[in-house]
Amino acid sequence: MRQPDPTTMLAFNMGNQKGVYALLLGSGVSSGAGIRTGWQITLDLVRRYALGLSTEDGEEASADPVAWCKGVLGCDPNYDDIMGRLTKTREDRQAILQPYFEDGNGDHRPCSEAHKAIAQLVKRGYIKVFLTTNFDRLVENAIAAECGRPPQVIASPDQARGALPLAHEWCTVIKLHGDYKDARILNTSSELKRYHRDMTRLLKQVLDEYGLVVCGWSATWDTALRDAILGAPNRRFAAYWAQYGAMSDLAREVCDSRKAEVIDIASADAFFTDLEQKVTALEKPEATWLLSVPVAVATTKRLLHDPAADIKLDEFVRRETEWVYGVLWGNDPKPEADMDAELTRHEVAAKVLTAVASCGGAYGGEQDAPMWVGAVRRMLRGRGLDVESAGCDLQRYAAVLLVYAFGIGAVAQERWERVATFLRQPAGYGLLADRPLAVVCAPHYVASRQHWAQPSSWHPVSDRLHAALRDSLRDLLPNDDEYERCFCEYELVHALQAGALDRQRDQARGFFVGRFWSRWPGRWFAGGVERDWATRFRSTDPRPTMAHWGGDLARSWITELAEFCGEVCRG
Repeated sequence: MRQPDPTTMLAFNMGNQKGVYALLLGSGVSSGAGIRTGWQITLDLVRRYALGLSTEDGEEASADPVAWCKGVLGCDPNYDDIMGRLTKTREDRQAILQPYFEDGNGDHRPCSEAHKAIAQLVKRGYIKVFLTTNFDRLVENAIAAECGRPPQVIASPDQARGALPLAHEWCTVIKLHGDYKDARILNTSSELKRYHRDMTRLLKQVLDEYGLVVCGWSATWDTALRDAILGAPNRRFAAYWAQYGAMSDLAREVCDSRKAEVIDIASADAFFTDLEQKVTALEKPEATWLLSVPVAVATTKRLLHDPAADIKLDEFVRRETEWVYGVLWGNDPKPEADMDAELTRHEVAAKVLTAVASCGGAYGGEQDAPMWVGAVRRMLRGRGLDVESAGCDLQRYAAVLLVYAFGIGAVAQERWERVATFLRQPAGYGLLADRPLAVVCAPHYVASRQHWAQPSSWHPVSDRLHAALRDSLRDLLPNDDEYERCFCEYELVHALQAGALDRQRDQARGFFVGRFWSRWPGRWFAGGVERDWATRFRSTDPRPTMAHWGGDLARSWITELAEFCGEVCRG
């Protein structure tokens, strides 16, 4: 199965659950703004320390600080050790570090592309909580510049005690190690072993109540943060870990404990820019479904294969159904006057739902059948069924798309009984409530050939459905020839089922002049076929092949349909 990339999956989940994910940002996110990582600062401090000893030491350390440290100090470069040689108090450390977070004029460094993308996500409500080990102010500055107001910043235990609850604040940045302007910053190994109880309480709340997106954090030095994640009892939402290069063993341990999805990235700038663009695309119907169909298919398959996920599957399908219903009929939208534009509107809105329905037809069980029927009925309710005769009823198109997608999915797995049972279900709404879906969702009800100015074939609605459903069913049927075969087999099953159930079939013979007739000409109908298609599914043969539809059988409506199709083709 073609899997969606992890960033797309994150964008889909973040887009559908605003404010659920918290970002954990390490120094790697600020590097794009010219701020050095902890390791880079350590190496620079080694150079400065060596230069203070002598010019010769300074030159050697500048060329290779690691080798100089090992040769002169007898150890690898170590932040605690070099800071201990340079300073004695927190205030001294704070003064040494401050220039690393400002430009030459003492001003804040400009935000990176990552910070700008993050601020966009905050502005639209997708992210409300941040955890960061960084001393800089790039996140809060970017948010304030983009949103026109600063976020709540918690950088010390007293701020944690006096802060508004996370649920009542529009955006909160929790700076676990403090702010570079505050001498109380935590930056040595001993200081990072444990946090103050007020900061620990806040950290545990975030880890318990929010999903987590980690970027730029190595997990190597921050013992208290690492232990807090490892000890978090609940994992209510998914976690994602954006990683550049090889992951350390400690980071791998934390990642595995959270069951995080690892995303390999080129840089924090590239990752957050890509994420913001994908989340933005999900806001637009014309881009949303092109982007998220693979994610929806993967989600549906996972839920279908999980015996304990029936409720989640039902909620997932209902949510997608209501989204389509809202796009098509919510807030009293005006249908397009142009037929092609109106059909396109339905196709775009229903793209994900048709992909989901095809998985339901292919892999679902009998217990979830009412859920799929309910989705079709919801689409029909949007239109309101009060049309008995064939005509141009474009508002029925979304329901027809769903019926076709479910049926083709079932045919792809040769689940013939599932198709027949589904098509026999009553529409359940309006004046046609007792009519079966096979009849109510006949393509001819959407628009007949005469409604096209210049129809390309005798079955323009069928051709339209064939093209519209191709992308949604590509995961299930990647081969075009297989898709064509399953589409036509389903259409023929639909035609036969409708013929067996339609009490007005004498007037409805033209409903099913579909692509199947072009693929399998009249020879398949020679001699007639069974009068009642439903009896075929009570036979001992599990797969009703084309051969079953020929043979020496009595007169039936399908014989009349064959004659009608022949007349059409000759005419």
